[in-house]
Amino acid sequence: MKQEFSISENLIKEALERASSQEEIYGHNTGHFVLDTEKENTTIGVLGELVVQNWFNDLATRFGSTIRCELSNYGDAVDLNLVGAESTDKKGLHVKTGLWRNWPKPSSEFGIHADQGIETSGQPLILVSLLKSDKTWPKFSRIEGYLRSTELQSLPIIQKGDRFENTGVISRTTNIVTVLGQYKPIAEIADFFFKA
Repeated sequence: MKQEFSISENLIKEALERASSQEEIYGHNTGHFVLDTEKENTTIGVLGELVVQNWFNDLATRFGSTIRCELSNYGDAVDLNLVGAESTDKKGLHVKTGLWRNWPKPSSEFGIHADQGIETSGQPLILVSLLKSDKTWPKFSRIEGYLRSTELQSLPIIQKGDRFENTGVISRTTNIVTVLGQYKPIAEIADFFFKA
């Protein structure tokens, strides 16, 4: 089951502050590609990370775990660090966030930057969808699920300039192509982190 959450004004404020400080270091839209039009892609990504951080910490509390999820330092190998994890191979989470006009379908594709090494990291990838609103910022989020990093190794790759098959959108960078129906229910991640 997917987990849906409202996005509070406080969460948006926190995301704007973090995105602003991140852009002071790395610039705006200067990562894997430059967009033709101004988009707050840094803020959208941070919103997704904060949604997962809050969800994970609530889950840990329900399981009676002392593990806590924290935003990583800028440029770290993962987006969220897990503090207090007993196993050193359970050290973090990758988070990717998509902004959609309508909630994506199980057949919807989502690209994961192929040059980030997520597929060899040993840490799970969580996908978050944000629903566009008539306001400046999205009001609703949904955690779509997760993939083990090794599952990315066997997925197809789309080259920069090629079109995603089911949307026709041009890929702005080399991407590993995931399909939302491939993501495991997010509730199952508890087995990975909270059960022996």
